[in-house]
Amino acid sequence: MGWVHGAGTPVGMIAEMLAAGLNANCGGAQPHRARRRAPDRRLGGPAVRASPRRLRLFVTGTSAANHLALLVARTAALGDDVRAAGLRGAGPQLVAYTSAEAHGCIKQAMEMAGIGSRFLRLIPVDHRGAMRADCLAVAIAADRAGGLRPFMVAGTAGP
Repeated sequence: MGWVHGAGTPVGMIAEMLAAGLNANCGGAQPHRARRRAPDRRLGGPAVRASPRRLRLFVTGTSAANHLALLVARTAALGDDVRAAGLRGAGPQLVAYTSAEAHGCIKQAMEMAGIGSRFLRLIPVDHRGAMRADCLAVAIAADRAGGLRPFMVAGTAGP
């Protein structure tokens, strides 16, 4: 997950064109279950290569990518039925973790997914801006002890 502006530049226009032409239509599908091969050989490069068992999508921005990633993690944690039945009877409350320096779109994704921003833990960073693994471990242990279900850590890349 991250935050990068790509629109409004010639490179952004090419990215939008690629996203429009290469994406699977996931409107009624199950993107976490998709089993299709992206055109890796034509595009090349490690940025678009992944296991054949993983879905590769180009999206128009990082906020959309974060939202989709959170929905995939939620469905992986709760099962396919959450899409139809909702969160009401899904078991223990989900909780996610990210850096205290993360972009606000992760909080927004938690809200839009119905999980709630109250269940997003902002983990302190060190002097280099890296998430402190010791604080993350303490937060996860405390949430598990409190009956919550950790389901996602949204990592961030440095400056």
